[in-house]
Amino acid sequence: MKVILPLLLFLVIGCEDKITESETQIVDRPTACPSPNPELEQSEFNFAGVTEVSDINRTSAVISWEENSNFHQFFVVSVGQAQREILGTAEQGSSSFTIKGLTPNTNYKILVRAIDQKGFLEPNDKTLSFTTLPWPNFSNLKSLRFNSSQAVQLGESSKFDLGSAFTISTWVKQNETPQEDQRIFSFHRKSKSSSALSLGVKGNGAIHLVYQNQDDTQMTFSFDADFADSKWHQFVLVNDLEFLRLYVDGNLLFKLKDNLQGVTGTHQAHIGSLTGIQKGFKGQIDEFAFFQKALDDNDVIEIYNGGSAYDLRGHNGAPTLKHWYRFGDSSQDSPSVIEDVVGNRNAIPFNIVESDFTTDSP
Repeated sequence: MKVILPLLLFLVIGCEDKITESETQIVDRPTACPSPNPELEQSEFNFAGVTEVSDINRTSAVISWEENSNFHQFFVVSVGQAQREILGTAEQGSSSFTIKGLTPNTNYKILVRAIDQKGFLEPNDKTLSFTTLPWPNFSNLKSLRFNSSQAVQLGESSKFDLGSAFTISTWVKQNETPQEDQRIFSFHRKSKSSSALSLGVKGNGAIHLVYQNQDDTQMTFSFDADFADSKWHQFVLVNDLEFLRLYVDGNLLFKLKDNLQGVTGTHQAHIGSLTGIQKGFKGQIDEFAFFQKALDDNDVIEIYNGGSAYDLRGHNGAPTLKHWYRFGDSSQDSPSVIEDVVGNRNAIPFNIVESDFTTDSP
């Protein structure tokens, strides 16, 4: 017969002998691993990622991927050595995205990720690398000659944000005082010709400014100053949201306490005319630039550069330089296109021929 005796635990506490029974300790141990965080789960759908980089320019490129209806949104990501940056997003149904504001002559590695309708992200890590085109060595050797029956079309006026602070700079040369109203540049408010902002010269040579103000009233201002002296002059128009300021050759010609209504029209903006060949300019125009910033007096003096065309890449306002047309000094300039060397809005010449690109320049 077997006898099982309970095992007693003898404890000695201090100097007294005591006998106590051991206590049972219950430990709650899970029988399985906990469920993963559902918010960290991957999408059930596959996405191949970026497939192509095309139309590579100095400051922009087009990123493409295969269209996939399983995903709600696509993220275009720049992958650096130390960090990542989302350059843009595209919605369902998209298969490409144009990234802008890139730095010339710079290498980029691009990743495209997608998120599905439930909010789950797919895990592809495919990247493509490319290098933006370099800036050309600066030289200003050419300008564009207008004979009053020509123009350069800039695209829809609404693509230029004239409701915010901005600066427009260009060089102009005329040999004869015009006998009629001529326009250097024009922006429009509606689907038809309707000046929201236009700068030109009148029949007596006076500077002529037309604009739509914040009260939605078209305003006209003329200043008696004839610059038709066969010399190059730089015109800089600034909107600082309080005043409209016009500078000629680095000097303030006049300022008006007013503000623009803002351009919302689909009608084409023009250089060298009001629209088409109406109020066409006769003379030469060069280095047309648009800054999304109100340049101050010192900025304007700097950009005048003592009477020589300035390399705008080195100007204080360069980070806000949105469009720059060089009229013959870009390798892409021709009778069919004028390159926007910093933006993505190439201009279309109208009635321009190769001989209109002259070697006379500021």
